[in-house]
Amino acid sequence: AMDEGVKYLQSKGVTLDADSAKDQEGKLNGMEVVGVKWDGKDEDGAAKISLTVIVLSEDKGLLLVYWGSPEGAKANQDDLNNIVNSIRKL
Repeated sequence: AMDEGVKYLQSKGVTLDADSAKDQEGKLNGMEVVGVKWDGKDEDGAAKISLTVIVLSEDKGLLLVYWGSPEGAKANQDDLNNIVNSIRKL
């Protein structure tokens, strides 16, 4: 799923800065979460990118793809948090 997410981003003209990669691990509403965050660029300039897999059940996962400008992330942080926090186990 992560490879597919990277391919999707690349097909949209997003460039990832490999040196900025930061692994993520943790829990969200009792579910395991793993992912990677990057700085990058798109046709509009600087971008923040993340791919996160949330384990919803024993055989199902959800891939969250985030890609936006640093300014957009700041302006919409509360809404983004509400979306992520609404995800529940199956």
